[in-house]
Amino acid sequence: MIMRCNNIFKLSLATNLKFKRWNAAIRMIESCHDQSSNSENSSDADFDFHGINVGNERLLFLHLACRSRAPLHVIEKIIELYPTSALMRDVNTGRYALHAAARNAASPEVIRAIYRANPAAALSLDEDGFTPLAGALMTTDSSGKNIKKSTLAALIKLRPKMLLVEDRKGMNPLEAVLFADHCIIPAKVVSMLQDYTAKCNKNIEARRSKRRKLRQQGLKNIPRQTGMNDVTISSKQGRRSSSRRSLIVPVS
Repeated sequence: MIMRCNNIFKLSLATNLKFKRWNAAIRMIESCHDQSSNSENSSDADFDFHGINVGNERLLFLHLACRSRAPLHVIEKIIELYPTSALMRDVNTGRYALHAAARNAASPEVIRAIYRANPAAALSLDEDGFTPLAGALMTTDSSGKNIKKSTLAALIKLRPKMLLVEDRKGMNPLEAVLFADHCIIPAKVVSMLQDYTAKCNKNIEARRSKRRKLRQQGLKNIPRQTGMNDVTISSKQGRRSSSRRSLIVPVS
């Protein structure tokens, strides 16, 4: 039986995701997908699935699943049936699903699944000026207990450049953590950030050094007496030959 994918349906789906009724949520997701597949205007139905307006707030289903720490099979089902859901940005917070997953300490498997669906989100800044990595660190409570080292490690390994992206205060994630006064970051997390940041800077400097050497070698291999001089000479010769041809008068 296919249930009609209207606002009541979507509100019920949002409720199931919020209260972690995963089996019921998956059945509704599949039902809505079947309806959109059989619809004459499937693009509109697909767009309508992404979320529901509740008052002044726009609830996006993939974001809601991430906030409820949905298991991997739920996240994969949403992305499988509605791939563009990972490309949707929360209009209120400017966050993609990857931001939501990182802020709610998702498992490394969930982080990787969402990243594959939208890699560009890793370097995108939300309304607070944070990448998913920085957001995960800055939303830590005063006890530091809601942060997962495995979540941060998964983010860093997928996109190391997040370690170098600066927030609105001009600080990268490590600097922001060291100067944070609203939360306590576990020492093991600070140590991990220091190690990864040092490795990232070292790798970047190694690549820059390699490019400099290649440019220098390339310049050394170019003969100094060739290039524009040859082009100039050949063009002059071409003009001379053409002028000679112009002096030849055909004999009648």
